[in-house]
Amino acid sequence: MLLIAVDSWLDAISLQWLSDERRLHSEELPTGLRPGEAAACLLVEEESTALRRNATVAARLVGVEVARPSTVIDPDDAIRWRTGAVPEMAGHLDATVRSAVGRMTTGGTFSGDLVVDLNGESWRANAWGHARVRLAPVLESVREVVPATSLGDVGAASGALGVCIAARSWARGHALTRHALVCSTSDSGVVGTIALSAPGR
Repeated sequence: MLLIAVDSWLDAISLQWLSDERRLHSEELPTGLRPGEAAACLLVEEESTALRRNATVAARLVGVEVARPSTVIDPDDAIRWRTGAVPEMAGHLDATVRSAVGRMTTGGTFSGDLVVDLNGESWRANAWGHARVRLAPVLESVREVVPATSLGDVGAASGALGVCIAARSWARGHALTRHALVCSTSDSGVVGTIALSAPGR
């Protein structure tokens, strides 16, 4: 299966919308997002298939966990909706991370790189902060990797980009451990966690 993710906040229409919605980082709004753009392409296949054709395996996909909000976003009051949805999103992040960790290890705890799509907006930071408090017993030695500090918010491409970042960390030898989690929180309140492990035995 070939997965392609492409998104950009850098076109004129998107920048104007972000500005109108008071989401764009500025002197007046230091907690706004910094727009970016990215594209990522992932080939997901059975390991045996990849080995038969002598392909390089960059990472192992252990599992994907997704949770959706109980209410639909209100487009006329999106900022208030996201702020009010923070506790529920935090609970869903907690649940998806715990489930992903359960697929990865038998001890129920995780050590490794944690790629998160924090982008400067307070609602997203609050959701992740609340989730981190809940996850304290599960997360042991972790390193948070925040791609937006270098690339800006890349929207729908963030999950695939996070997988690529984890895979390149193993290839370059600077990953914290042989395990990684990619955590995403969308504007619509949908959250997800991708569990990965390094290639090889």
